[in-house]
Amino acid sequence: MTSMKHRISRRTFAGGLAVGAAAVSLAGRISNVRAADKTKINLNIYQINDNWQNTLKKVIDGFTAANPTIDVKLNIQPSAQYWDKLQTQYAAGQAPDLSLINADWVVPGASRGMFLDLKPYLEKSPELTKDLWYPLDQDWGYKGGIYGTLLYAGGQMLYVNKTLLKAAGLEMPAANWTWDDLHSMAVKLTDASKKQYGMHISPIAPPYWSCAFIHGAGGTVLNAAMDKCTLDTPEARAGLQYIVDLIHKDKAMPVPPPANATGEVNPFMAGKVGFYFGGSWDEAAIRTSGFDWDWADMPVNAKTGIKKVQMGSNAWGILSTTKHKDEAWALAKYLGGPEGAKGMMSLGLPGFKSIIDSPEFKQIHAPQHIEVPLGDFQKDSHNYYTTPDASAWWDAATQNLQPMWTGEDTVEGATQKATSAINAIFAKRKS
Repeated sequence: MTSMKHRISRRTFAGGLAVGAAAVSLAGRISNVRAADKTKINLNIYQINDNWQNTLKKVIDGFTAANPTIDVKLNIQPSAQYWDKLQTQYAAGQAPDLSLINADWVVPGASRGMFLDLKPYLEKSPELTKDLWYPLDQDWGYKGGIYGTLLYAGGQMLYVNKTLLKAAGLEMPAANWTWDDLHSMAVKLTDASKKQYGMHISPIAPPYWSCAFIHGAGGTVLNAAMDKCTLDTPEARAGLQYIVDLIHKDKAMPVPPPANATGEVNPFMAGKVGFYFGGSWDEAAIRTSGFDWDWADMPVNAKTGIKKVQMGSNAWGILSTTKHKDEAWALAKYLGGPEGAKGMMSLGLPGFKSIIDSPEFKQIHAPQHIEVPLGDFQKDSHNYYTTPDASAWWDAATQNLQPMWTGEDTVEGATQKATSAINAIFAKRKS
């Protein structure tokens, strides 16, 4: 009996091969049919870093597992000139179905029909908005429409080097501390012999972190209609003068390098600054800095009673040229919904209250207290003054205010030049 098991004729073996080959062929055809039935969606992002991109890939895997009829192709593009290229692709009818988008792209894009208005879709998906602490229309609204599902929020955070504070005999600032407190602590923390400073701000020019001081003094960068620059008002100048005095009078803050400077070492990361007004994106690098740190509340201007923090967000936008609106929306809904937000929560601040209040989210940022900057974002935030010509006037503000930071021009002189340059840009707008 044993030997009979192995006495298989050539005919039987060949027949088995034929049946096996037929089965493989059938399976291949079934697989091909399934692949052909899938809708391919192109998602473009600009280059960020490997950790960010690998995290997104895992989120996309979750989407495709839940939506097996949709095939997502992630295209990672160079970050330089990404927006310009996206506009060129749109004009040529070669744009992706979805793209990672920045807030300052919404108005110029939506105004010429580049992005799909998602408000009708959002109205049918209340689960995407009912739990949000971050209002979508703040960055993604234009003329009644909504042009993105939220990726995450972020912006200005105040980081504190607790190691330096302890060495100087100082305590962490109280929740209600003032500009006067910041000034006195910054001066006490400064030690020229160690090239140590009390305070640093980066990036500094509007629409970034100097805005906290402009707003705190009662000023603004633009008027409510965002068609006139207001940097030349006494209030705005008072806020900027506070910073300039810390740099040149008190020597408690390093001179900010030009915006296009490369190879500059952030002195806070090097352990040489007590208070750092930086971006939420700095957190990962600060965690490897080797000193004890935490977040502090933004200080309030005691005279005006105002404190402000700049906040913005990124989103997922659907290009209006997509041939697969329903499938593109399914992906935008997932990425901008609770599943996507939770998957990306290590990289930014999710817009859903239930996620930022969760122990899991807080643990990612422990032992520091993420609820501190979140509280400022939720109660005292201001957007980035996004306009159709945001890139142009942002550059004008940066270039014309730089001599003020270096001491080559006065606050009055630099703000007058910046105001004139920005208003000239606004004057070119079509009526």
